[in-house]
Amino acid sequence: MAFPALISPPLSKPLIPAMSRPAVLLPVATLALLIPVATGCGPGVKAPETVPVSGTVQVDGQPVAAARVLFIPFEKTSNSCIGTTDATGKYELSQSTFRGATPGRYRVTVELYRQADGKPVPEEMKNDTMQLVAMGRAKQVLPPKYADPNSTELTGEVESQATTVDFNLETGKK
Repeated sequence: MAFPALISPPLSKPLIPAMSRPAVLLPVATLALLIPVATGCGPGVKAPETVPVSGTVQVDGQPVAAARVLFIPFEKTSNSCIGTTDATGKYELSQSTFRGATPGRYRVTVELYRQADGKPVPEEMKNDTMQLVAMGRAKQVLPPKYADPNSTELTGEVESQATTVDFNLETGKK
């Protein structure tokens, strides 16, 4: 029994003539260039207008290291900003890859976690703080009036120029 040939004979002409190939490639190349711009990944993306914001955090009159300071905007037109205190209690805010904060009013939280033995959470474990808390290996040492975003009493105002916002927190444990 003979089977018909399954392979078609070679085409004598290309499917897209040579003269019309640029006409097909131009729209494809244009789309490839426009998609990043349309999705916010191109040269049209501008950094938010930010100003430097820094300050110090003291707890019971002493500068505190490794506290996380979070500025949460009251207005949804701004982004949250975060900073971590150094050994002298000083912090500087940043948001994403941008330094500083946009001017406006903010609700502020200050979080300070310590290991069960009272020592600071090691730098290499900072990203796992919530997991350490869940396992009982770390705890928040500041009261909710400072550390809980839903009940914080702290606020900050970022002016249109460099701004300093200091926090003197009292825990009643002097």
